[in-house]
Parts: sequence; C-alpha cells; structure tokens
Amino acid sequence: MTVRGVDAHMRRSCALLEAISRGQRSAVVFWKGWEVGTWEQVVRDWQRTDGLIQMRFRTPLIPGPLHVSSVRRTPRGAELIVAARGLRPRPVISVVWNRAVSEPAGAGSDAVAGLCDWVRRSLPTCRMLALASHADRRNSLSSCFVRLRLRCPAAEVLVLAPRDEHGPDSSQKILTQALLWLLHWRRALSASRIPEIHLLVGPGLASVPMHRAALLDPRRVRVHVRERGVDRSGRWTATRPPPLRPPREGRDYCWPATGPLRWSPALEQVTALAPGVIRRHPRYGDYDSLRILGLEFGRACGAKRDRICYGVGPEQRELRADTFEDLRSLVDRILYFRRPDSPDPAHPFFRLQSERWLECLLLDDFPHLFPELLPEHVYPQVPLYLAALPGRLDILAMRHDRVLVVMELKSSESTDLPLQALDYWGRVIDHNRRGDFEKRGYFAGQRIRRDPPRIYLVAPVFSFHDSTEHLLAFLRPEIEVWKIAVNEDWRRGIRLLHHARCR
Repeated sequence: MTVRGVDAHMRRSCALLEAISRGQRSAVVFWKGWEVGTWEQVVRDWQRTDGLIQMRFRTPLIPGPLHVSSVRRTPRGAELIVAARGLRPRPVISVVWNRAVSEPAGAGSDAVAGLCDWVRRSLPTCRMLALASHADRRNSLSSCFVRLRLRCPAAEVLVLAPRDEHGPDSSQKILTQALLWLLHWRRALSASRIPEIHLLVGPGLASVPMHRAALLDPRRVRVHVRERGVDRSGRWTATRPPPLRPPREGRDYCWPATGPLRWSPALEQVTALAPGVIRRHPRYGDYDSLRILGLEFGRACGAKRDRICYGVGPEQRELRADTFEDLRSLVDRILYFRRPDSPDPAHPFFRLQSERWLECLLLDDFPHLFPELLPEHVYPQVPLYLAALPGRLDILAMRHDRVLVVMELKSSESTDLPLQALDYWGRVIDHNRRGDFEKRGYFAGQRIRRDPPRIYLVAPVFSFHDSTEHLLAFLRPEIEVWKIAVNEDWRRGIRLLHHARCR
C-alpha cells in the first residue's frame, strides 16, 4: 500500500531537479561544504528508481552513484538530501544560484575544470579531497583563486590557480592566499609531513611568487611555482619557469638619475600657495611629485622643472596663467578636507593615499619615534628591482649599528603585509650585496653592513590583520621582524603604542 503523500513528495523533488537541469545549469554545486563545479560540469544524469532518485556524477570529488531521498528549495538555491543509512546528519549536496556575493554563479568554472584535469594527469597518485573557489571571509580567502587540496603518498598537497585573470596583481597575492589556505587546513594535515604548495600562475608572472617562496622556511612548507599554458587540445599545461637571474643595471632596469634639486619660477609659485605644507618629492630623471600630506596634486616636469601639471587622479591639466586660479582653488579644497578634523571624512581628498599621509607624519617626527635609527639616513619610496620588475619600498633606513631597516606601512588591514615586506627585504639584500645603494648616493659617509636587514611592519594598532603573525611563522628563522603599532587616530599626531620583535 502506498503511503499518502510519498509520491507527491517525489514528484516535487523530480520537478525541482528538472527545473535545475534546464534553467540553472551554471549553478554551483557544493559537496560537504566544498565547491566542486557547476551543475553542468558535475552532474552526468539522474533518474527515479525504487522510490529514490539515483544520480551519477562526472567528478571523482563526489562518490557515485548516490541515491537522493529529497530535494528542497533554500534561499540560495536547493539542497539534495542523500539517502545514507546510519549517518546523522545525512550528507547534503547544495546547489547555489543565488549567491550572497556579487560574482555570477559559475564564474571561473573553466579554471575549476582545467585545474582538476591538470591534477588528474600530472599527479595521478594523488586523491582530491576538497575544492573551492568561493570567497571565505572567515579565513580571508579570495574568490579570485581556485583552491584544491590533495592527499598524495609522500606529502599533503595544496594547489592554487587564478580563476579568471592572470594579471600581475594575482601573481603577487597567490602565495599569501596559499598560506592562508594552508593555515585553514593545518589541523587536518599530517604532522609528520611537510606540506607542499603548487602555484599555477600566468605566463611570465612567476618571478614574484618564486622570489617570495625562496625566502620561506623549507621546514614549514615547500612551494613549487609553475607557469600555466594551454596545449593544442585546450588542456592546461604547466612548465617550470627558469631560475631567477640577478638583475643587472642597464639590461633589466635603470636607476633614476640622482642629482641636485632643480627649481623654477613656476615651481616656486606653486609651493608658495601653502608654504611648509606643500612638499616636493623628487623623482629625479622623471618628475618631482607635489603633495599635501601625502596626496599628490601636481607634478613638476621637464629638465628645468618649469612645466607643471596638476590634478588629483588621472585627469591632469597643464598650469598656465589662465589656469593658476584653478590650481589655487584645488589646493584650498585639499587643505579644507585633508585635515584631522575634516568636515567630511568620506571625501576623496581625505581618504586617498592614506598610507602616504601616514608616511608623511612618520617622517616629520622620525627622530622621536625611532631613536634607534639614524635620522639623516631615511629614504622614502626607494626603487627596488627584481630582475626587470620595479617596486617601491615605503621607507629604507639605517640603525646606529649600520644595519639596514626595511619599513613597510599599512593604514588599513591587509593580509599581504608580511609577504610584501618579505619581498622588499629580499630585494634590499640583493641590492646591498652588489653595492647599489653606495653607487646611488644613499647613506653617504656610512659603511653599510651586509647583514640581513630588519623588517619593521607599521600600522594602526587595530589594523594588523589576525593572520599577520601566523604568516610570519613561515619565514626563514634568520629574518628579524618587528611589529610597530601606532594610535588609531594617527592623523592627529602619531604615538607608538607597541614596538616589539615578533620573530
């Protein structure tokens, strides 16, 4: 005898599956909380049999076939309840097409399929345990990367690849994301095995992650970087990039030419608009940056610095006699909004380039804040090179014992702070060993020691990300790092609240 309501319930479940198969093929499927791909990629077929729904899958991440006893709607999509005897709670397959995040469902699905296919071919002895590409705010994981956890005979392996774009920004963040992913899984990993991380980056973008990975402690993690490509059949390929070659001036980069400051009547006329407030930051062979509390509002260009361009942002105007009052108005508006008691803290003139504002205040009171450093040898925005890749260190300084200090500033929370400082630390070592700083006139009259520099991480006290010290634990043990916390209302005047070595 058929129990009343059972057939109706099964008909509703089948109707919902049919609607998903027809109208939500790009919906994202989750198995045991982990993203495994889109409905179209994951589900091979389904059919009703013996009062249950039998489902077969295209991915080995979901064991199959499985029998589903019920399908129900949820605010984000639907849930498929697996008929598993003796298991409480029962396994659930989640199908999501109404994500809380702004990204479209199924975005980056090509990367998910390509990465899984590459892993099956390249690491055939490894078993896939978890795959995800959604944002995980609790663990500071971005939706810009596909993350895959494997179990291999000799090691625990995590594989990461960008989902969509392969720009320089993703290549600079991928190692941080990998270590955060590793921290998330560290309790589940075998304590007797050193975990391995495989990073697949875009063509020509391996230099930064390789450089940073070489400065990690090999007893804590081993990192392998590969450059991703596509073969004739459209499948992913991954090749080992060549070793990083030392940068050579003239071949890979050209240091900005140093020299005496150049003045012109036009430049003096601009700085007179706010004497002592408008600061000039020379770029020597390029231009001189004109700033108010770190906010660039103009540039003095030309060999004689007699051509002034002004404006905040990409739109620049050239200073002429008939536009001088427009420049004066711009300076007055910046002075009105860019102050600690600003009438509108949401105004762009207050918010923009906050780290340069912090840098400006630090430099103004440097001898008092950092008595262990030589105040006459402090250099902001120092150009550093990794092969042909340029970078700018926030502040390079020297201790009284002639050991260099790499200072990286953040005015807001950032997971990238530890590895960004590590990157510049490695570049400073390379330049120092070659004597580049002496050649360019830095630290005149001082004999720079070749010892490893110290790292100073400077940020407001509540703006150090929770992961900072966990990420620092992956660095080589000889790297000395100090955390320097300043007051949250630093715009009113900087006070050091905490200055301590953290490793």
